[in-house]
Amino acid sequence: EYGGNLKKHRFKNICNSCVAKKTQAVFLFLKTLEFRLPMFIYRMGFSPSLLTAKFWVTSGLIKVNGKLFKNNWHTLHLYDFVEFDPSVWKIVSINLVKILFYGS
Repeated sequence: EYGGNLKKHRFKNICNSCVAKKTQAVFLFLKTLEFRLPMFIYRMGFSPSLLTAKFWVTSGLIKVNGKLFKNNWHTLHLYDFVEFDPSVWKIVSINLVKILFYGS
């Protein structure tokens, strides 16, 4: 399983669109999956799971550059500023402390 319950047809469409561009297909493929907002939140250690990160995004608890995005497929760009709703700060701080002191 890759990308947190990514449907087979969606995964196939991503692969086909990246291969069709021919230049840097692998980079485009990884960028498409890894720079999604929930994946970024999970990979950086802010949420305990990918499903939690998706829930936060769809619930409107995450803002990017001050704008609310409820779409799990929003792609982050360089220098985007991600901010969390105060209601999830405690969970984020607990996860970061676990990573800092106990490893991943």
